[in-house]
Amino acid sequence: MVLTDEEFGKVYLLDGYVSRFLVRLFEKYTVLFIGYSYNDTIVRYLTRAMTRYQAQKRYILTDNSDGSWSELGIQPILYETGRFDLLNDGVYKLGERIKRGFSDWKNSLSLIVQRPPLDLSVISELDFCLRDISKVRILIDCLEGEEWLWWIEERGYLDNLFVLNAQLSEADLLWLNWLVDKYAGKNDKAIKKIILKHNNGICQELANCIIQKIVNNSELFSEIVLKEYLVLLDRLLTDPWMITRAIEVVMDRKIYSLGWYLFKKLFEFKMVLREDVFLQSEDGFCFQYMILGDGYLIEDIWERYRDFYTKYNALEIMNFGMDFIMKIHFCCNSNKNKPPAMQVCSQTALASSKNLLCYNKCRFANRTKKQRRYPKWIKIV
Repeated sequence: MVLTDEEFGKVYLLDGYVSRFLVRLFEKYTVLFIGYSYNDTIVRYLTRAMTRYQAQKRYILTDNSDGSWSELGIQPILYETGRFDLLNDGVYKLGERIKRGFSDWKNSLSLIVQRPPLDLSVISELDFCLRDISKVRILIDCLEGEEWLWWIEERGYLDNLFVLNAQLSEADLLWLNWLVDKYAGKNDKAIKKIILKHNNGICQELANCIIQKIVNNSELFSEIVLKEYLVLLDRLLTDPWMITRAIEVVMDRKIYSLGWYLFKKLFEFKMVLREDVFLQSEDGFCFQYMILGDGYLIEDIWERYRDFYTKYNALEIMNFGMDFIMKIHFCCNSNKNKPPAMQVCSQTALASSKNLLCYNKCRFANRTKKQRRYPKWIKIV
């Protein structure tokens, strides 16, 4: 404790250990000055010197609105001139809030979650809680209803959920699960409004979570809402297992057209560069096509719903099979390093529309080290 001018000069100037302590303090922690004025040495000189260092934020409780606080890197928190009772009351409440334990916060928050608050002090307390992940875990299960959804959304706590490639924090994941648990299948109109507000942006994790709830609790979703979600999230529906589960849901609901559309997604393919194990290329590389769905998943879905598909989409199935073959072929048509399957498949055979039996000669599977099974219906097209 510094009581005299002599002691002040010793600890701040001669020995300097207090100054070194304060420098480290300013660099690591947010600091609140209480009982200081603009002309105090530590405020006027040490803080001014610290402005050139990477320091945390600094605040001061003061009734002086004339000081050039910004030059010192300090943000003033003003109270009415001469009202030290307000200062004392504010410091007391700040100390009381800091000392609250887990159960104290839980009891306090349970009293204010009936609806979004209008009182500024309560709003301030909630914002304080929502910036702390441990308090978010307490609060989040208590918030229900559309009013709370919009209160949370307007303060930006859901923003990252509607950015396509966002890196989600732990708090973001808590809000994601809260949004889906509390509102998907219950208030889907509100979710669609938020998606529209964010220009149809939605992150992969949120899409996966909504689709997971659809396949696990499809009874919560009407046929219209089910269609809307699957069409809206189509570009993010990339997991083969989830697609097959979605097919099961829509086929059980007798939405056959959507079931066929999802089935075709399993055949989305990409070309990848592989080492030429057949040694048929000059540079030792070849291209291989890879479809989204595994052979056993495709064949299982086909065997289970073949009668429905052929009854309602027979001609489309034939056209789709032909288009699928053509797309794979033409992806490598101008490249000398065609995958083995393409080297067997002639352009004349593919272009033939009179003799469909010629398609039987096409090798659909890329027979490398792994033997992949492909659905029977493709093999007989």
